[in-house]
Amino acid sequence: MYLPEWTLYVVREEGKWQTRITSNLEVDLTFWNRDLWVMEGTFSSLGRLRDIQLQLERTQSGHLHRNDWYRPPHREGISFYTASSNQQLSRLALIQENSQMVLPVIAGRILLVEEVRRRISVSSAVFMDERTFWDTLQWLYLQGTIDLRASIEMTKEQKLVCIRCGSTEKAIIPVACGICGTSCATCEACIMLGRSKRCTPLIIGHVREHGETAFASAREGSKAHSMMSLEKSSSPLLEDLSPPQRHAALQSLHFIKTDPYPQTNREFLIWAVCGAGKTEVIFPSVEETIKTGKKVLLATPRKDVVNELVPRFRKAFPLTRVVALHGESQEKWEDGHIYIATTHQTLRFYHHFPLVIVDEVDAYPFHHDPMLYYGVHRAKHPQGKVIYLSATPPRELQKKWKRGLIKGTTIPVRHHKHPLPVPKIFCGYHLQRYLEQHHGSLDCYRKIPILDQFLHQVVDQDRQAFLFASSLREVDQLYRYLTTLYPQWKEIIGLAHSRRKDRTETVEKIRRGEIRFLVTTTIMERGVTVPKVDVLVWKADSPIFDETSLVQIAGRVGRSSDFPDGTVIFLAREKTRAQIRAIRHIRKMNRLAEKMGYLLMGRKQ
Repeated sequence: MYLPEWTLYVVREEGKWQTRITSNLEVDLTFWNRDLWVMEGTFSSLGRLRDIQLQLERTQSGHLHRNDWYRPPHREGISFYTASSNQQLSRLALIQENSQMVLPVIAGRILLVEEVRRRISVSSAVFMDERTFWDTLQWLYLQGTIDLRASIEMTKEQKLVCIRCGSTEKAIIPVACGICGTSCATCEACIMLGRSKRCTPLIIGHVREHGETAFASAREGSKAHSMMSLEKSSSPLLEDLSPPQRHAALQSLHFIKTDPYPQTNREFLIWAVCGAGKTEVIFPSVEETIKTGKKVLLATPRKDVVNELVPRFRKAFPLTRVVALHGESQEKWEDGHIYIATTHQTLRFYHHFPLVIVDEVDAYPFHHDPMLYYGVHRAKHPQGKVIYLSATPPRELQKKWKRGLIKGTTIPVRHHKHPLPVPKIFCGYHLQRYLEQHHGSLDCYRKIPILDQFLHQVVDQDRQAFLFASSLREVDQLYRYLTTLYPQWKEIIGLAHSRRKDRTETVEKIRRGEIRFLVTTTIMERGVTVPKVDVLVWKADSPIFDETSLVQIAGRVGRSSDFPDGTVIFLAREKTRAQIRAIRHIRKMNRLAEKMGYLLMGRKQ
């Protein structure tokens, strides 16, 4: 990959000295049409030059009187002084024309140079040689519509930071570089998006301002969007919702249309039980945003959820371009109105979206990963808004809602209006001993009464079951235990975990009913819906089964209106705080649904 040599200079603008970097001094002389003070020498590493630039900007004194600055030749008019007059004018016109075509490609993005190239090749038929490409970027930089930054820069505290993902020195390591010829600092945290290195430029495209807010045209106009007026909305997307869904959709729509004071109440939480239909609830808010010409980002932690949501959005918005973004996507460089992306892909956007929706905000890997949180919120326009979707929101979000720091609403019941199945705890079993007693003989295994009863109940009632274990090793052990003790069911017992290449095929067999018992890890706690399913958590006192995980696992049961009930068992040696909190959480939602009048008569708990 070709990278230019970089030069630093200062120019007097509006009575102040300002520093600039350039890959072609002729372009800058043409743009400014005045004297420039240029630093002697060039740099192959943009990071090193940025260090000097930032240091000069912080000191702001004495830097023009040293011997390492000079003034290049200057004359009035076009300053491409190495070419004839006609060539000068035509080249300037070409750069200006290219900049108008390239700007929409870069706007709202934060990309490596090779990614800008890909975006240009996908978005336009314009071909630019290396010099024209860099001169076009330089012109946009001088206009202030893009920033040229080193991918990794030094802070004023003399610490390295990755500009793309925000990671600090713990994730940045020296790597031999063929571009700058040194041991170049490289970020490992976001390497799956391409190498972010100290010597390579990062192109940040600014978006046009949407005004004070991304939604309402004016603060006084937004006052007209009362809840009463929203209730009269005739959107077909509202008509198909159940009463609790409609209530939540109107609340979020009111949040979208209301113009808050700057930087306050720009976040909204939809706390909906598993299977409540969160996706359909956000459709009206998405519709309200895109009909005003704005763009929407829906970020979710997992690729399979992206693939599941894209056809649903395309069906709901048939005239709207819906783009799927994940590591294997063929649409990564395309434009659209609705972007459904894994949270890692949001690191390529910069202040782009007036509305960002974060699905499963509590799920791995988004939760507890500051890099992904940083990426999602940087993708949002400064005056934009965020909607969080979760059945088990993180405690910090719950606290912010209780304190009035964010707005929110609750959907405490599923569309079929039946209460959530409440788990039962069975303790006192040293479960690991049951798995470790096998020495090649069937007699060395002993049946566990509650597990035996559970398995026969599933078969007798013609249902299916998920059996969750805490680790890959335990999944394999439990699978061997079940197929040895119950050989008559060996063909209908399956297993799935992250290292199984046939995981997708196994899930399809579950959906077709070919597998009755699936032994799995927490990888299956979200996203898979089976109508007649029961759940057993093996060693539910394991640390991996926290409150969030147990609530999500219990949420697999009773999602179908034809089969709204089911069995959830926590099998453990001892009762844990996580188990108690999970049951308390589920019962709280059932009580709230009863209080709000959403449960069917005779189904109150």
